[in-house]
Amino acid sequence: MSVQTTYQQYLDREEYNLLDYERNDEILESFKEKNPKLSDVDDRQLIAYLTDENVDWPTQYFVADLLYLYEEFSPQLMEAMLNTGVYFRDPSFNRIFLRPCMRSSRQSEAMNWLVEKFQGGNMLERIGISNLYYWLKAEPVERTSLRNAIATRAKNTDNLLELYFYQLAIGKIKRRLKRIPKDADTLIKKIKGNSEYENFVTEKLGWEI
Repeated sequence: MSVQTTYQQYLDREEYNLLDYERNDEILESFKEKNPKLSDVDDRQLIAYLTDENVDWPTQYFVADLLYLYEEFSPQLMEAMLNTGVYFRDPSFNRIFLRPCMRSSRQSEAMNWLVEKFQGGNMLERIGISNLYYWLKAEPVERTSLRNAIATRAKNTDNLLELYFYQLAIGKIKRRLKRIPKDADTLIKKIKGNSEYENFVTEKLGWEI
């Protein structure tokens, strides 16, 4: 059974994230049984599914769901998974791209990638990684380095949007004379009239305000 055939069966079923909810997934488990290790061809195909600019979310879900079953996959596929999680707009489901990496043999590499990406990334990437940090609390992984990177950035920025997301990730951030909103509704009220902030949350984060 090829990746493409399994992918089509997965899409036709229109049911996603079964493994994430600790349910059986006969389609993916059948592929894993016949393919104990991912081939180079499989690897390239899965990366293409994640990185194609015209890709839709069910396609991305397929890759993430399949990798729940694999402890070993390439560093290139790991990076594509993490990058998808960073840019994924729904913070309720970005975890599905993170968890397979954290439960794989590349856990340490994945954590180092997140730290380096956070420290060298743009604002959208930093926010995306701080959103992923929330899910690390449920994983058996050492996350101190990433928490420290987020805390350091929080001390050195006055950007209200960043501070809001960092506080969600690591807990209360104390800033003199600056009250950080505790929820999205309060944040939207706080940024009302600030075109830079409003444009960022609507165009980059996909919020409706």
